[in-house]
Amino acid sequence: DPTCDCVAFRSSDGNCWKRHSCVPANCQVDSNFMVLLRPCSVCPDNSASLASSVAVSGCLADAGYTGDGTNVAGCLAGTFKAIALSSAACTDCPDNSATGGATGSTAVTACVADAGYTGPDGGAFTACSAGEYKAATGDATCTGCPSNSATGTETGSTALTACVANAGYTGPDGGAFTACLAGEYKAATGDATCTGCPSNSATGTETGSTALTACVANADYYGPNGGAPT
Repeated sequence: DPTCDCVAFRSSDGNCWKRHSCVPANCQVDSNFMVLLRPCSVCPDNSASLASSVAVSGCLADAGYTGDGTNVAGCLAGTFKAIALSSAACTDCPDNSATGGATGSTAVTACVADAGYTGPDGGAFTACSAGEYKAATGDATCTGCPSNSATGTETGSTALTACVANAGYTGPDGGAFTACLAGEYKAATGDATCTGCPSNSATGTETGSTALTACVANADYYGPNGGAPT
């Protein structure tokens, strides 16, 4: 009968039958090993089975999903699973990377560098060096701080505002930065303003001074550098 599977035939009772030397489990069979061909059920979404599976538990998760049978779920954000036809758990992304909120990821290359880190999709990932930052996720390189600023010893900076004015310079975190004027100094990093030299002293024409000792006595005054000339 052309409506029956393979070389099966339709018997007088209206069922499709096929001769099998081995009888699949849970199949109706007669004394001549004629097996009643039951209609196949489709596996739940995001799963598949091997041929001749006889139960929904044989439906195993696709890549990007985990579980079997009626308990198949997508890999969570920050995880992936490359293997299909498997109930295995999803794998966490390498350290300092994530999938950017995407679920159901099927490859380690879905794991991209976090902000503050760089490296090819899938890893390995390294922190931005001191004096650099990276605000976006992905494989872009880290960006150097503007001139006359740095991040101190901090690595893995995620924003331009991690770049603070060097000693001898002032300005808001992230820039722009300007040198302390002649007659001023600034010993610390950060956004503090420059400090004027003590009375009767100056830095000459020097700008960007980083220490009180850059302030020297004016003409006709005497005193140690950085002191109070008289």
